[in-house]
Amino acid sequence: MLSLERFISEVVEKGAEACLPRNLSSEWLLVVAAGIEGLLAPFDDAMRLPDGFTEAELKAIGLAALLTLLREKGAPQTESELEISFDDLARCVDEYRLELGFEEIHRKTDIKYEQASLANIFTNRNVKTWKVPRSGKKP
Repeated sequence: MLSLERFISEVVEKGAEACLPRNLSSEWLLVVAAGIEGLLAPFDDAMRLPDGFTEAELKAIGLAALLTLLREKGAPQTESELEISFDDLARCVDEYRLELGFEEIHRKTDIKYEQASLANIFTNRNVKTWKVPRSGKKP
């Protein structure tokens, strides 16, 4: 069963690279996306939470992934601290939410995109997308 503890051991403890949307399993992609979404807006009865998770646990998972990435990106920090303004954190939450959405579309449709890397995530990068022709090759 998926849980916060399992997310920490399977993803966070492997480092920031594991928290990139392209490297999350399909299960974790869904859970992290729900957690990030929950940070931006309150959950309501119409939203279906991934099975077995509380709202607080989902938000903690989303935030754990985000903070792991931010530490790697070199936000001002010491070995055990990360300091970031609320404005910058809110911008990163929005950008991570978009990256998670792009990845879900990439996996489920014929629309592809240049996936984020540690070097370019949270850089306000230009995102290139394309539709894969039936042959499966990039145009």
